Amino acid sequence: MENDNQSTGRWYSAHATRKGGPGSTQFVVVFEDITERKRREANLTFLAEVDQALLRLTDTDQSTSTVYEKSGVRLGVSAFA
Repeated sequence: MENDNQSTGRWYSAHATRKGGPGSTQFVVVFEDITERKRREANLTFLAEVDQALLRLTDTDQSTSTVYEKSGVRLGVSAFA
């Protein structure tokens, strides 16, 4: 199971398994911080979206504008100076 913790801004995976033999009521849960992997995945998704948008464009100004626009959305800013 993967989940984000909004209060810390981090992602975690959790794996649970039974400890002991059949009928045991004990279990073990292992948590792993997967924040960096999630960031890499988001970055790759962003780059793929930019790549697809640029494939359709032939004009340099349009290409530059598209990169600025998509970068602004990704970074959470409304305009570049």
